[in-house]
Amino acid sequence: EYLPALMPPPRFGMHCRAPKVCHRLDFRVSGPMVVATSLDAERALAQAFEAHTIRKEYRAIVCGSVGEVGETLQVSAPIDGLVAE
Repeated sequence: EYLPALMPPPRFGMHCRAPKVCHRLDFRVSGPMVVATSLDAERALAQAFEAHTIRKEYRAIVCGSVGEVGETLQVSAPIDGLVAE
């Protein structure tokens, strides 16, 4: 119920319907949501999730030091019994 208040208004001349949550990503980890503002976007997202063609990549904001400056750190621990790729 708070989602419309958190979404920016549509650009001038854009006809958008109320935002609709299409999918919740990894709800046991952090639960970011995928939101659609058109029926076409909602359908396309639903098809992509059903076909498992969605690729998820996360970036972490940390306090302190993790490795060297510019170094990439990859965490590949299983989440909820699923292997990270």
